[in-house]
Amino acid sequence: MKRGFLFALASVTLCVSCGADPAEEDEGLLRGTSSNSSYDIYNSAAYPAATYSDNRNYGNYMGEQEIHYDIPGSVRLSVRAAGTLAGAVVSIKLGNQEFIHSGGHGAAVSYLTHGTPPSGSGNSYPSECWNPTENGSARDDCWPGATIYCGNNCGSYGNPNKNGSYGAPWHGQSSSAMNAFSSTSVQLYSDVWMAYYIPAGWKGWYGCTARGYYDYHGIGNVNLSGVRLKKWVTVGPGSNGPRRPNVIRFKAQIIVPNEYHAQWDSVLSLYLLSNLYYQGKRVIPRSDGSYTIKDIGNKQESGYPQMLCNGSGSYCLGTLSMNASADQGLASSLETRRHYLAWEQGSAYIWNIWKAKGVKGNNSRKFHLTTYVAVGSQDSVAASLTAIWNHR
Repeated sequence: MKRGFLFALASVTLCVSCGADPAEEDEGLLRGTSSNSSYDIYNSAAYPAATYSDNRNYGNYMGEQEIHYDIPGSVRLSVRAAGTLAGAVVSIKLGNQEFIHSGGHGAAVSYLTHGTPPSGSGNSYPSECWNPTENGSARDDCWPGATIYCGNNCGSYGNPNKNGSYGAPWHGQSSSAMNAFSSTSVQLYSDVWMAYYIPAGWKGWYGCTARGYYDYHGIGNVNLSGVRLKKWVTVGPGSNGPRRPNVIRFKAQIIVPNEYHAQWDSVLSLYLLSNLYYQGKRVIPRSDGSYTIKDIGNKQESGYPQMLCNGSGSYCLGTLSMNASADQGLASSLETRRHYLAWEQGSAYIWNIWKAKGVKGNNSRKFHLTTYVAVGSQDSVAASLTAIWNHR
């Protein structure tokens, strides 16, 4: 893909059906609405997502995409994605309850990858110093003279939004590059080249240092990786059993460039508001449709579905991921998917993790990833995830 792909995006938001998931059969039967509107309301790093002040990507206005599902006799489930974060989901709301913390280019709901360095030099394990990320780079939140993220100095670099403000609560443009961004009534679609989260020369967690990167796209931006993400997000999906109106399905294809990685992981990361990290819970489904909910502590990983809830359990968000599949020749082995939750540094998150070994890309081979996200009371979340578990 050459330079021109970044400069043909102005009409992307006019496309309301391109990129539709070919596996969908009857999603149009759901009562949903879509919107491409944009507002000049700020978004805070510590509070629920509002909307973003500058929904541009490499100078092209991308707007926002929002889908809804009106749960009969109940409330509305809505999902919003923003061009400012390269199409990442910035809001999941059930009625008036917001779940997502979207204050930075590493937060919100985002796909990311970690790998061992392609050259074989540097770390011998996957780390965030080789970490292509859907919603952009840590450097995207820089402003001149600031020191952010593991003490890295922004120097004179700054990425302001259209009114000249820097950093959270305002966001400059993402360094991930969008190829497409569209919606139907109940489904969002995006196609993006993922940026390395840690720019070359910066330090990451545990002391790693990001190496120099190859300029895949010939645009002078070596922070833009060759990893491509295609994503479909659907509210109230009907596959894997009966329709679950409080469920959102994330389906992704991660296309690997012509590189070799001894170890690799793919992650769907959901950053949640701080009022949802009072209690971690694990759902243990039974084949008869019943389930057990077990309270768990911080930093817990399991193959079973897991959720984070407020103190009373009246609002929870939980996830269940399917095992990954890969195109022939892409990976020598795939591990069983895992669900990991944690709360630290004033935020909480759930990671859905797929690990692989011997990854050999060729610019077309893909990982195929599916995750179900359920919201609501702890029992409604557990019931939905149990139903999906039993129809895998």
